[in-house]
Amino acid sequence: MEKDFKRQVLTGLFYFIILSISAQNGITVSNSQSIDKDSNNIDSNDIQSEVSATFMGGDINVFRDWVQKNLIYPPSAVKQKIFGRIYVKFSIDENGKVYQAEIHQGVHPLLDNEALRVILSSPIWEPAKLNGKNVKQTFIMPVIFILTNKFIKSHSN
Repeated sequence: MEKDFKRQVLTGLFYFIILSISAQNGITVSNSQSIDKDSNNIDSNDIQSEVSATFMGGDINVFRDWVQKNLIYPPSAVKQKIFGRIYVKFSIDENGKVYQAEIHQGVHPLLDNEALRVILSSPIWEPAKLNGKNVKQTFIMPVIFILTNKFIKSHSN
């Protein structure tokens, strides 16, 4: 049983690394506008903003790093050995505030709720702009929860 769990954790870590790399190469933004850095394919019919929203002077990857640093793994999820990748859909309004955050693809309510909590606690963004005017922008972003043996042992009591 412990061997199976170790295999699951290692598999999860492998997928986390692969998904982190792929997340840097393709993030879904702006009402299903998909930007694929490898092929440079952007459907011009879907583009709604000339300038994408920015977070702390950076792109969505800066925000993803901020989210990962501010997540608190729910102790009951650790005890139940729940882990996985959640996709959260959220928008940035014309004032740079995060709103309409919802689970696009969830794992478990304990993890889903924590991902929503952190995303909704975001500091203000620099909003997207279209013709110099602030506009709304929507993102879909992965939030990843990974368990390691060291983490489980430190939270098992």
